[in-house]
Amino acid sequence: MTTNTSGTALPDDANSLRQRPDAAAMAKLDKKRRVKDRVANGLIAGGGIFVLLAILAIFVYLLSESWPLFKPTSVDREHSYSQMSAPAGQSFVALEDFNHLGLRLADRGRIDFFRVSDGQTTGSVQLTLPEGVGISHIQRGSAMQGMVGAVLGNGQLLVFKPQFDATGVGAERQVTASVSYPYGEQPMTVLPAGKPIAQLDMQDVNGALMVLVSDGRQLTLQKFARQGSTNTSGGLSLDSVLGADPAEGDDSSVGSGEGSGAIEQLSSVVLPVQAMDVQALHIGQAARWLYVVHQNGRVSILNNGEDGISLYEEAQVGEPGTITTTAMLQGDISLLVGTSTGEVQQWFPVREKSTDQIKHLTLIRSFKVGNDPITVIQAESRRKGILAGDSTGHVGYFYTTSDRTIDVAKMADGPITALALSNHSEGLLVESTKGSSFY
Repeated sequence: MTTNTSGTALPDDANSLRQRPDAAAMAKLDKKRRVKDRVANGLIAGGGIFVLLAILAIFVYLLSESWPLFKPTSVDREHSYSQMSAPAGQSFVALEDFNHLGLRLADRGRIDFFRVSDGQTTGSVQLTLPEGVGISHIQRGSAMQGMVGAVLGNGQLLVFKPQFDATGVGAERQVTASVSYPYGEQPMTVLPAGKPIAQLDMQDVNGALMVLVSDGRQLTLQKFARQGSTNTSGGLSLDSVLGADPAEGDDSSVGSGEGSGAIEQLSSVVLPVQAMDVQALHIGQAARWLYVVHQNGRVSILNNGEDGISLYEEAQVGEPGTITTTAMLQGDISLLVGTSTGEVQQWFPVREKSTDQIKHLTLIRSFKVGNDPITVIQAESRRKGILAGDSTGHVGYFYTTSDRTIDVAKMADGPITALALSNHSEGLLVESTKGSSFY
């Protein structure tokens, strides 16, 4: 028994624990400590290197994804189809997201589906046309809704919508093309007694089809819906304003009335505008604004409000004879005007600074394709981009929001008659009077 400095007795075994280990034990402990130090240092260094590599990999990935934004735009012709051509006014082409299949309107109302890689026809659909009646011209509806109107020579209208459905991914992806009829497979009568339709535009609003039409003598705004539809009165739905994505094959917001009967005309209103010199008609967003383009360069803007339709403004957007074609930008608010001097102008209703109640159609920006007349303007369905082609085969791709010219190139040997851009902006179908090409 021993005692500590305070006089407390300690057992002999406790005293033995305070004895210094021998040299062999110390060497063993030092070896273990050195091994632990090496492992800890290695783990710390490895963790630090891993973190640095992860950060580096993130930057490499971000750089690889953003690098195409810094590369100059290039457009290369990949395929040409000399057998595909159509006269202006009767041309229509469409392209699906993955550039596998295309669609075009052929002779006598036949719609052909074809492989983009070689132009070979994979199938076709025949539009229902009356005996001895042909298509006078094709009218595209709202860019976001994807509807197409075949205007017949007897005063009738047949509305159809291209659809592309994809299954699988990568090399196993299968794409099928079809055509749906939001308002039935039979043409609807817009003008009675077989009167020819001079100008027309259409838009689906809350399940009802609004048709703005001119017979050369008067303008009318007509409303069509299926018999028994319960979704054609009252306020506007969000879907009717935003429209359906034409590439997704979703008809939920186009012709979505619950009725299943024949198409009937619900109303027809004569507009207070002279129709003798009308060049083009356009329906604005949700049919609240109507645009009547005249041959003398004047645009009549009508307001479709709770108190009826009234003339809101007449704006001069060009000199007589200088407007060659017009279209609506995605969203159906901006009016796009193509001129005989190769310009594409964007006009937009702008409020007066002194009051929030009065709007005036104002030139916002313009783009230049060349010096020749613009023949086609096609708005993108998902973005604020536009395509424009002229009479010499030049095509321009522009983005309105950033006021940017993406590219202008000669893509055909004749006047451009139709354009179609894939939703991913990775493929372009160009149709002219001398044939078609894929870029």
